[in-house]
Amino acid sequence: MTHNPKILVIQPRSGIGDALWHLPYLRALAKRGDGGHITLFTKPLAGTKVWLSHDHSIKEILYMEGKPTLAMAHMLRTQQFDEAWILHTSLSYALVAFLARIPIRIGPGFGAQGLFTTNKRLPSVIQTKYHVQQMEALMDSMSVSWTDEDARFCVPQENQTFIHEAYAHLPRPWVTFGVGASVSQRVWPKEHFATLALSLKEAGAGTIFICGAPSERPSIDALNHTLRNQNVNAVAVHNLKLLQTFALLEASDLFIGNDSGLLNASASVGVPSVGLFAVSPVLTHSKFLYGVVPQTASTPRQMSDLTPQEVYAFCQEKNLLSHWSPGYAHVRL
Repeated sequence: MTHNPKILVIQPRSGIGDALWHLPYLRALAKRGDGGHITLFTKPLAGTKVWLSHDHSIKEILYMEGKPTLAMAHMLRTQQFDEAWILHTSLSYALVAFLARIPIRIGPGFGAQGLFTTNKRLPSVIQTKYHVQQMEALMDSMSVSWTDEDARFCVPQENQTFIHEAYAHLPRPWVTFGVGASVSQRVWPKEHFATLALSLKEAGAGTIFICGAPSERPSIDALNHTLRNQNVNAVAVHNLKLLQTFALLEASDLFIGNDSGLLNASASVGVPSVGLFAVSPVLTHSKFLYGVVPQTASTPRQMSDLTPQEVYAFCQEKNLLSHWSPGYAHVRL
């Protein structure tokens, strides 16, 4: 491989959580790249130019417009990259890198993709594993390593200051509920969140933030109204900018929420993050992620099968509440 190569990372998965999953790989590759940077080629849906461009490992973010085409390959060819890392199993993105005349093209190499990658194919048994496990296997096969700090998302100071000025007067500990998800089947019932909030209040929670996207405002406001009627100190949060939301998550003491971008964001800023799982695979890629599943044996499982009592007991079992006491002070891990 070229010394200090100009590296293109192709990451076509479109969610915020997807982008955060790949952050340690981007930073690890940047350490060996030209000027300590990589160029990221990704889809625009997650808006990564808005919230990830400040990262020290990224020189530029290029957006994929539509499906891979000859025009896309021509655009990449003008950049004269030395290496392309294809963090996906798709044939089409490996073909685009080939047509862009990028000499070193690294990817999993499953099936026909292997015709256009230059590294050794991953063992076929890896193909049945989840995406994160596939990418870890790819990095391991190329002797690319990363640290825990590489997985930590860095929130810009001005957003931390905004959250401090807006909410520092509220009592601690802070618990943030992530009540939305991109797939409706992954959403835990609001009445379950309300019941859990009462238990957390009894355990010493000072403030509960109910967090979600602007489109989720009706359900957030409804839950906020319910909690306030239960004398829970609750705050509805649905109008923050994305980096401000990341700052709120970072300032929180505990996150509890659905399998969503917020769950991944919370773990990426180093906050203990309890993910509610019943219909999707439990995420394990971060030491800050704690996945809880219903104990029922019924199939197919639904989110409503996971009870508030199970979630609260899980938090106790993992010692996520034991340090709460009068005078508790937030400490960033």
